[in-house]
Amino acid sequence: MKYKSIFIIILLFLQLLFSSNWDFNGAMVVRTVIKDFKNTDFSLHGAEINLHYTYSDTKGDRLIFFFQIPYSSHLASDMFFQHYGDVYLILKGRLKQPNIQFGRFDIPFGILKTSDIHFSLLPYLYELGLGIKKDIGAEVFGEYKFFNYNLAFTRGLNRLDSSRLDMPLTMRLGIDEPSLNLKVGMSFLHSTMAMEHNNFRRFGLDIEKGFNPFIFTGEIIYGDK
Repeated sequence: MKYKSIFIIILLFLQLLFSSNWDFNGAMVVRTVIKDFKNTDFSLHGAEINLHYTYSDTKGDRLIFFFQIPYSSHLASDMFFQHYGDVYLILKGRLKQPNIQFGRFDIPFGILKTSDIHFSLLPYLYELGLGIKKDIGAEVFGEYKFFNYNLAFTRGLNRLDSSRLDMPLTMRLGIDEPSLNLKVGMSFLHSTMAMEHNNFRRFGLDIEKGFNPFIFTGEIIYGDK
């Protein structure tokens, strides 16, 4: 009976491993820094292999698992892990019902939730305004009427200035209007500095507007110390 159970588990694992629901993709960005016309510095900004699994039934997607294998030749460890290393599990609700996410992901603040910025040439405000991009925790997200919402509790680790937030609460409320290629959102983050016990609050407004073939994004972040 014991060996039969092990055999069944192995069969289920192999069925999962070789299921057509797996999706593999990757990306690589190489950048060059021209210090002078005789000295050009090429560097591998980042490379990643993404493993994506989706389990579906007759009512739609029910579970999503994502795992990323990253590499970079020059990013310092604190900046590197702001851009790479996503690992999360999403339990999907029915249409218009809440979804739950666990793992390491982008916090739902500003354009971090609407745009993939880790291959962007220009820095974004999160580096100065938040000091954090990815964190470990849990998130509830979904749609209600014409709004989309995100609510996350995370650990507050991996800040760029080596400080730590105490279990930050991050929220975003947005409106998407596909007919206008427009996304608008309001965000809020509340926590305390773990060492200083000072309040840490940030308010944000973000917008994304598409003008085919271009996409323009912008955000404003305001907060105390």
